[in-house]
Amino acid sequence: TDLISQETLLESSKPILALALSHNQRYLAIAQTSSISIFNLETKNFTRHMTQIKGRFSYLTWDPRDEFIISGMTN
Repeated sequence: TDLISQETLLESSKPILALALSHNQRYLAIAQTSSISIFNLETKNFTRHMTQIKGRFSYLTWDPRDEFIISGMTN
């Protein structure tokens, strides 16, 4: 089955720089310019928004327990 149907998850003029699916496939982390948003794929709602992050994201990943997001950044 498809995890995400052809619905619009995020409408924004900011480009998506990195994506990370949690190990339990419940959450999708979305990195954009100066922010990370967490989308719950079960409820189809955003659960967290972290803003004012400095630097440009090069990657995102979840820790093995899906408790933390790890990001790689460039200046």
